[in-house]
Amino acid sequence: MNKRSAIEKNLKVLGLRIAFGLAVVGGISGGWSFFISGRDSPLQWWVSWLQDVATEMLGAAVTILLVELVIYQKRDEASRLDQERMRRRDQLADQLKQARSLERRQKILSRMKQQDLLAGAWLFEVDLQKADLQKCNCQETDLFEANLTAAILREADLTDTNLRRAKLRYADLSSANLEGADLSEADLRATNLSEAILQDADLSNAKFDQTTRLPNGELWTSSADLSQFTQLSEQGAKSQ
Repeated sequence: MNKRSAIEKNLKVLGLRIAFGLAVVGGISGGWSFFISGRDSPLQWWVSWLQDVATEMLGAAVTILLVELVIYQKRDEASRLDQERMRRRDQLADQLKQARSLERRQKILSRMKQQDLLAGAWLFEVDLQKADLQKCNCQETDLFEANLTAAILREADLTDTNLRRAKLRYADLSSANLEGADLSEADLRATNLSEAILQDADLSNAKFDQTTRLPNGELWTSSADLSQFTQLSEQGAKSQ
């Protein structure tokens, strides 16, 4: 259970407890007032007050229960839609893996991009060679060992994406957001990383060559300090 679900569950339980508590207090107040009002009691003022409290408490309890019912129905509908969305995403991901032509793959990618179904998709070892993924939302997408040779990923959001061992040779990642991405052992030879965001990205054992263009626009050399891109200081992060 994720943090959001836990919070929603706690709020639901709290609301039901409050409603139950109000109902109990209202019932006790109403019963007590009825009991003492049947006698010649000097506490007539308290009887009226308790009756009012009982009415208010019971009204509040009913209101809270109705609100909880509406919220529960909306949550149930949202959950159903989320499940349907994930089912559709997985179905298109399977079709993408089975596609044999670039044209077919691009059509599926366009549908997924239009419906924002690329984020979080499981695309293990998928062939996306020369695919156009410009400005796509691929946050937390699993592209482990994917073939992205010569793919267009300009301005793509690849935050926290798994690109370990991915083939990115000749790929255009200019201005892409790769913050927190796993690029370990990825093939980045001849890759264009100009103006790409690499903060907190894992570049361990990634392959570079003299044609790899770094975020600062310079070509990679064996003496290049990649930590200046992956471990930006707070001041440096603000300036970009």
